Amino acid sequence: WDKDPQGERFRWTRGRGSFFVPSDATTITLKFRSYKPFPPNPIKVHVSADDRWLATITLPDPLQPDPRHWVLATLPLPRQAVSRHFRRIDVRVRHWMESFYLGVHMGEVVIERPPHEPPR
Repeated sequence: WDKDPQGERFRWTRGRGSFFVPSDATTITLKFRSYKPFPPNPIKVHVSADDRWLATITLPDPLQPDPRHWVLATLPLPRQAVSRHFRRIDVRVRHWMESFYLGVHMGEVVIERPPHEPPR
């Protein structure tokens, strides 16, 4: 993890990356920003869950074009019966800082899960 001057934790993406969420997760909130002032616009971030497309997120946000501004995307996860304990989330982005093979900043992921009932 890196930290920006405000202390916000982030990781640089590359062309693609994956992370895992619990299989009972209902939504995920992702944070992205292009960070540098002159990337090719727009930058498209493609998100999928278990190889199924969830969303395409555009950076920077046209309503807030400052590349230092985080773009938040809350994505509902498809409700499907899975026998695994985790689901794979894939992030794909065309990296534009070619000499460094970097893409965009990705902040910490927020995962929402249904409340668990206490044992009876």
